[in-house]
Amino acid sequence: MIFGKIRRFQELKKVPKQYLRYALGELVLIVLGVLIAVSIDNWNEDRIKEKAIDAVLLKIGKDLDEDLIEIQNIQTHYDIRKPLFDRLMKGEYQEKSLVNCKECHFLISGHRLFRPNTEGYTSLKNTLNNSSIVDSELVYFIQSYTTLLEELDLMSNNIVEDVNGNLMGWRDNYDWFTSFFEGKNENGYLNYRLKNPEYRNKVTYHYALVYNNYLPVLENFKTLSNEFRAIVERK
Repeated sequence: MIFGKIRRFQELKKVPKQYLRYALGELVLIVLGVLIAVSIDNWNEDRIKEKAIDAVLLKIGKDLDEDLIEIQNIQTHYDIRKPLFDRLMKGEYQEKSLVNCKECHFLISGHRLFRPNTEGYTSLKNTLNNSSIVDSELVYFIQSYTTLLEELDLMSNNIVEDVNGNLMGWRDNYDWFTSFFEGKNENGYLNYRLKNPEYRNKVTYHYALVYNNYLPVLENFKTLSNEFRAIVERK
């Protein structure tokens, strides 16, 4: 009897330990289940974001295709006019040749500026900012594009200010301004371009703004476009 009581007492002592092991096992299963569910949710979320990024990359590619066409048109526009700038800065034009040079009339009183399509760029920037996905190549693209936009705005503003300054200066100081504005080669405007050193200085300054500053930025856009395509091909 005594030994039987001792044995039952020892069996009762084992019951809490067995229950504790069972409870711990249940807890481990619950934690593992939660972790698996969270991992699946994160994976699904990342897949959705990756698909969103893929769609944005496609949009950027289309934007860049349109941009490259516009850049080429602008470069052609200024390539045609570059010899005219060179001749005017060197004082090589004579009256007859200047009269017959239609492109010379508004050479430093107009501009052809590039306005990039930034919808895809903005979408990618926002997507990356709100995503846990880290892609160093796309981050580099965004940073480079942002820098180019800042440079483009600066160069464009300089050209616009120069053109506006030329027009307002002629408006306020020369009586041939109305004839010039109407596209007429009135003698006053013709003599100004042939003999006034102010005009050559203005031509030289505008040349520097366009050919030394603005067009190189457009070339950088073309380079970045090629780099972007290389990034997409590696995806």
